Amino acid sequence: MAVEGSQYLQFSLTLRLFDLRVSGRITLKMSTDLSTIIISFKQPPKLRLKTECTVSWGAVPLPLQTYIETVVQDEFQRWTMDNV
Repeated sequence: MAVEGSQYLQFSLTLRLFDLRVSGRITLKMSTDLSTIIISFKQPPKLRLKTECTVSWGAVPLPLQTYIETVVQDEFQRWTMDNV
């Protein structure tokens, strides 16, 4: 994902998400006629997500990379726990 724009100075944010892995023990529930199949994790899954981020404002790189990478990983973890 990349975001670029200008408000007095040119800014850009490039975010790369890769090597997504979800692992854990799953439970499978099926109706007798197989019209409904439910797959769920028995316990919270282990997640692995790598991120790379570059942020700049004008020609100056900003030291926000670690913060943005951490926020993205934390939000992905939260979403997975709420929805998987």
